Amino acid sequence: MTKQPFRKAALTPQSLLEKLKSQGLIICNDQLALRCMAYVGHFRLKGYWFHLQDPSTKQFLPGTRFEEIYDHYECDREIRAVVMESAERLEVAVRSVICNFLSLKYSPHWFLDSRIFAPRGRSGVGQVLSKIEAEIERAGSRRYIQAYYRRYDDPYLPPSWAMSECVTLGTWSKIFAMLRDPADRRVIASKFGIKQVEVFESWLHTLTVLRNMAAHHDRFINVRIGVSPTNLKLKRIKFVDNKSVYASLTVMHVLLSAIGFDEPFKARLAALEVRYGSFHFQRMGFPDGWQVNETGWRVSQSPTNNSR
Repeated sequence: MTKQPFRKAALTPQSLLEKLKSQGLIICNDQLALRCMAYVGHFRLKGYWFHLQDPSTKQFLPGTRFEEIYDHYECDREIRAVVMESAERLEVAVRSVICNFLSLKYSPHWFLDSRIFAPRGRSGVGQVLSKIEAEIERAGSRRYIQAYYRRYDDPYLPPSWAMSECVTLGTWSKIFAMLRDPADRRVIASKFGIKQVEVFESWLHTLTVLRNMAAHHDRFINVRIGVSPTNLKLKRIKFVDNKSVYASLTVMHVLLSAIGFDEPFKARLAALEVRYGSFHFQRMGFPDGWQVNETGWRVSQSPTNNSR
């Protein structure tokens, strides 16, 4: 395909609003729409209306209202807030479990002992250690980091319980994946009610992706997740669509349940479904009646599709 220079001009919020009206979008509240154009952005909102347009003419489907799009955006924003809060809860739990177990079994500086890690090529322990060093350096102004270096110079990094406050969930996911001893991996996974270590490794990666999506303001409604969590056969969890948002949120649900913090997560999602409508949840792959089975969260029913 022959490429061409980009020649589109930037438009004012008012001009963008007029353009949307010319494309058939019904706008009942110009003030709300202008505020959204100015403080949310036309390009960001476009992700919430592209499925409501004719792909060839860019005209909106008959009867499409801006308020419908705004509700779509607000529902997604609130889901993102629930995911971010829950990911923070799980991130703290993951690093606490790994840190406590390995510190007691090996030493408070277990992460400096390369013998407990299996070789992983270019993404091995050396890369993870470099990441830890960089994160601790970035956190150098924190009181507990300064307190360590005022009193000690060996080892050259603070102990695990201080280090754990600095590094990211993605780093903890990699640390778990690189542990050499299968028994270590089993003990850590079992703390979250999972006996299959390969499942827990997959789910940690899924959790990292969810957390990063929420932190970077990605959409959750009407998207596909770039990771496929492994089925948990021992608990009869078999996803119909592993790349659906529903599958990844099920991972979060099960992990939160294992540490006793799942009720607010489920309750807030259920309240959002009531407030904004089930079709938003259907577009994330949630099946009808997802909140009423014996465990409080259905995981095997085929999702219902909704064109709007």
